[in-house]
Amino acid sequence: MKFFLNIKSLSWFFSIFFILSSNFCFSQESSKNNTLTIAAVVNDKIITISDLNNRIDLVLIASSIPKSEEAIQHLKKQLIKTLIDEELQIQEAAKNGIKISPEDIMQAISDIEQSNNMPKDQLKILLESNNIPFQTLEKQVNANISWIRFIVDAYGPTVNVSDKEVEDTLKTISKSIDKPQRRVSEIFLSIDTPSKEKDVLKAAHDFVKDLRNGASFDMFARQFSEAPSAAQGGDIGWVQQGQLKETLDQALSNLQKGMISDPIVTKEGIYIFYVQDIEKAGESKQNMIDFKQLMVSLFADKSEEASLKAKNDIETLKKESPTCQNLESLAEKINAQVESILSVPENRLPIPLQNLIKNLPLNTPSQVVSTEQGVGFIMVCKRSEADVQESVLPDKDMIQKKIMNQKLELVARRVLKDLRRAAFIETRI
Repeated sequence: MKFFLNIKSLSWFFSIFFILSSNFCFSQESSKNNTLTIAAVVNDKIITISDLNNRIDLVLIASSIPKSEEAIQHLKKQLIKTLIDEELQIQEAAKNGIKISPEDIMQAISDIEQSNNMPKDQLKILLESNNIPFQTLEKQVNANISWIRFIVDAYGPTVNVSDKEVEDTLKTISKSIDKPQRRVSEIFLSIDTPSKEKDVLKAAHDFVKDLRNGASFDMFARQFSEAPSAAQGGDIGWVQQGQLKETLDQALSNLQKGMISDPIVTKEGIYIFYVQDIEKAGESKQNMIDFKQLMVSLFADKSEEASLKAKNDIETLKKESPTCQNLESLAEKINAQVESILSVPENRLPIPLQNLIKNLPLNTPSQVVSTEQGVGFIMVCKRSEADVQESVLPDKDMIQKKIMNQKLELVARRVLKDLRRAAFIETRI
């Protein structure tokens, strides 16, 4: 049977992660003379050939694509565009007072390691052993966090979702309640002007070829996708037929588990879909989980000092042997909020959250996680297997949040497009 979640605030456990293969090593090819050679100018900032080469090496490692001149040239054109966009995002965020602390960046990188069962500092060792400066990863993470925080802070309060929009979406989904759901990842490539459609479409076909030959979809989404989901490796969660626009919905309905779509051209841009999993109508067995999430909010004060104090308070709380029974009373001591999430199918949780609690014993706090909203941890209270006897439509709050995210995604694309048009950009490769 179809089963939808009623989860209102899992987004604060958003984390950034991607997989790096350790069986790959490069020699540094850039000489001292070309290290500072300019690849592009973005307003008053430069992107060097060294920056570009380091990102190319990073992509080749992560995707397990053999290093060849053809592969390098193929990636160069796309990655210079990615680096330019990241520079624009960092500049705009900084202009609007968004500042990402080194601690925020290291926490995000720690999340990468935790999500991939890597020891602490393993990413730094891996990159440096392949002659890739650790700053290559740090700058990408900084751009991702800065842009998301800027869009949410600047435009979140102005985006509204009407009751009619929620009701209309609910009616559309209800018509397809007996159809399979798919867990989907996406790559989105924008088309700024009609004259660029041919080039973008060619790039999309090249990506599909690489992906079908075994390249990591997660990595490609992080490096090339222009959707906010890029920060999660393109993962947009479970999709019920009728939730997407008709063109996308039709393309997705033809895909089976493990399949990658052909490029899908829309008026907004080009999509590539990957189906991670399919849940068929009538399937009723679910591995269920009850858990609690504790969070110290940083909404009013996002300074490094406030974040550090929150982490110290939580570490102190963890020494008092918290359990699912006493967590609320202990949370009051540090002015933290606790939310209980009951009877959730474990495979419906966001992948980073699944990884966080995968082997977590009952009544044991997870590692401390920093997010845009605050600092906190997860505690698993119960695991069980259950039969879901009937189809349940998604909660209205869940639909409202999804529509809100879709609107913010459109805003983010428009803002980035405007930034490209207004900026002084000169590419020299």
